[in-house]
Amino acid sequence: MNLRVQVAWALLCATMVTGCREAVIPSPFSDDDAPCCAEPSRERQPQVVIELESTTSDRHEFVLRGVGATLIASLQRRGHEALASSFAVRVGRDGDLPSMTGEHVVVGNTILFRPRFPLTPGLVYQATWNPTLVAPHGRMVTMTFELPSVDRERTTLVADVFPSGDVLPENLLRFYVHFSAPMSRGFAYDCIELRDENDELVEDAFLELREELWNTEGTRFTLLFDPGRVKRDLVPNQESGTPLQAGRGYELVVRRTWEDAEGQRLRDDFRKQFRVVEPDATSPVPSEWKLTAPKAGSRTPLRVEFNESLDHALAHRTIRLLDANGDEIPGEAHVLDDETRWEFDSESPWSPGSYAIEVAPILEDVAGNSVGRPFEIDLSVPPTDHDRPVAPVLLPFVVEAPAD
Repeated sequence: MNLRVQVAWALLCATMVTGCREAVIPSPFSDDDAPCCAEPSRERQPQVVIELESTTSDRHEFVLRGVGATLIASLQRRGHEALASSFAVRVGRDGDLPSMTGEHVVVGNTILFRPRFPLTPGLVYQATWNPTLVAPHGRMVTMTFELPSVDRERTTLVADVFPSGDVLPENLLRFYVHFSAPMSRGFAYDCIELRDENDELVEDAFLELREELWNTEGTRFTLLFDPGRVKRDLVPNQESGTPLQAGRGYELVVRRTWEDAEGQRLRDDFRKQFRVVEPDATSPVPSEWKLTAPKAGSRTPLRVEFNESLDHALAHRTIRLLDANGDEIPGEAHVLDDETRWEFDSESPWSPGSYAIEVAPILEDVAGNSVGRPFEIDLSVPPTDHDRPVAPVLLPFVVEAPAD
């Protein structure tokens, strides 16, 4: 500050009738709220600045420096909300989005804002210091920061698609698409196509749901065919036919434009080719399955062979192994051979005795026919002919004791 301003300031204080202690004069100094007649420091006062600093490899904090201790104390007396509203960080340059959530920490004359979640490379962040809540004439400071994009190696891919077989019924109900890492949501139907043997796009094959069907981890997407086209005698079926036609070949395509949860595209396109056979209209019948019991004392898996491909996800969670008391046996189940076989590895060697496989009635084949009822019911058939049990089906077997 030059000498002329200092002299003018001193004269103004000296000529105030009410006295220095009672005068309220906006101070030109950035010093803490000193009395108006105090001799200004000849040292250059610090400016208010905002900086972005990294704390770990993937975490950052916004640092506000140059704020007077008195002003910070005033904000702290008003509580955390006052501190958060005075020093806020938003995504984007316009600043019209809500403030980011995080923690405000005061360290001396410095205010730190630590975002709750890691910052995203490639995004712009706007940090604003607005002290007018406690200092009406305070100066607002706004600064923008942009983290450079990270060109990481694309590693996420389609790990599996079920049904895994290459021969599928005309009334196939769904696909399960498994990814090697969590995926972004809201883009599934833009990145999946069904093409026929002539490489023509099959229009409106899938049921596009606003709330996409994902598992909790975000690694399995359930893709449903439009049931209105799959079920016979419904208007969409009569107008457009089934998406799949028996005797023809198709290809399910997952485009690499789909981004994973980290914003990276898939490593490659995925293609599954298959041919279509006549529709499957019958329910699974557990009593017709072939069961191979292990030997007592062995670690050989229990094996159950179905007479058709069953729904991959349901087969994992609707088939259980029980002991003679009805308690579930701990172990690991596997669905194999194009979902036509179920195996169970017990955690312990098999003990001789009675066991049972419990099959829930909601278990389905790949066409949506469940143990409890078929996907489509022929109303011309008496109800007793297509009634199915609503209780679990039990398949008992015995593990024989070793011969003496």
